[in-house]
Amino acid sequence: MAEAGMLLAAFALSFVAFAAIALGQRVHHGAILGRATRAAVPRALRVRVLTFGGAALAASLSLSLTAEGPSFGSILWLMLLAAASLAVTFTLTYRPRWLRATRWLFPSVRSGDPPR
Repeated sequence: MAEAGMLLAAFALSFVAFAAIALGQRVHHGAILGRATRAAVPRALRVRVLTFGGAALAASLSLSLTAEGPSFGSILWLMLLAAASLAVTFTLTYRPRWLRATRWLFPSVRSGDPPR
């Protein structure tokens, strides 16, 4: 049962990582925060979300390898990545504002702030 919890945590980390990476892109940034913006996402924010996304993906890989070992864990991690990226893609397509919950990771991102 502990392995199932680790795999669920690995999926959650992958989902949050892809959501954070989407927050760093201009088109998705505006959709997630609920405002239309044509301005570029600030470089500092892009660096933070990409760094966080990479770290979360690395942690997800670590959990997968710990839960299932290196041979099956790496394959399982790739499947988790595919599932998490599809989940983020469908969320961005259907209800992008649901990803506002990822804003707590980056306190400087608020829906009322004008883009800089």
